[in-house]
Amino acid sequence: MNEEKPRDIARVYKALGHPHRKKIMEIIGEKGKSGFQELHNNLKISVGALYYHIDMLNHLITQDAQRKYTLTERGKLAYKLLKTEDDRLSSLWVMETQKPKGTWPSLRATLQQILIPGRLFHYISAQRIPSIALTALIVGFGAWIATQARLEFVLVFPSSSKAPPPLIATSFVASWLVLFTLCDLMAIILFNRKAGNLTLLVESALSLFPLVLFSCIWYSSKVLNLGLSTAEATLLLLPLQAWTIGMMSTAISLSKGLRIDKAALICLTAIYINLTYLLLRSTL
Repeated sequence: MNEEKPRDIARVYKALGHPHRKKIMEIIGEKGKSGFQELHNNLKISVGALYYHIDMLNHLITQDAQRKYTLTERGKLAYKLLKTEDDRLSSLWVMETQKPKGTWPSLRATLQQILIPGRLFHYISAQRIPSIALTALIVGFGAWIATQARLEFVLVFPSSSKAPPPLIATSFVASWLVLFTLCDLMAIILFNRKAGNLTLLVESALSLFPLVLFSCIWYSSKVLNLGLSTAEATLLLLPLQAWTIGMMSTAISLSKGLRIDKAALICLTAIYINLTYLLLRSTL
């Protein structure tokens, strides 16, 4: 029990360290209860972002029978902490947003930004017209390079194919749409997150970039007669698939307002369905 108390305190500090979550706690604490729309109007952030911050406060706030957000008993204590230690909490947020010093923390932060590119996706989703153009570019080029590399896609799993080029191109586009649909449906079924469809559609296309990169490498190896073996291709594909999963989890997290662990659960479930389909297809 004594070991759990410091963890709880650290968790509260982390939750209240973000300015948006502080604002949510202040609104609910001052008014006693608040609806989602009222919070959205006050914070002026996206629906997905608001859902995310509410989810991060799930141990401090709850919903009543009218679906209004209220403070839990622990939340009331945290609200008192917020009122008495505002400066300390603000400084915590500043420290968390500073770039880490030293070679290893910098490298780790860089790798994290590549594998889970939250800032990049935030920026792209804010630029509505350019992001749609970028989506069309990635999907169009991905379909074209897949035909050149003769790689047929089933979600995140490519395989050599002798199918006609239009069918190969269609497989890439279909993989994007099916991956988006699966993740969107699971976000609704598992966590009741219905908003953010267009954002997820765009960002799921961007998440396929590592697979497009694999098609480029595979095609280049054929043109240059490098002769990649199956084992070499697999070793190359695995980290790129992991990169796609990380990017797709980020897309789900930002568009649906879910913690990254919940978003990763959705993404990995989609991959599991993908593997199940491939196994069933191979046995028929």
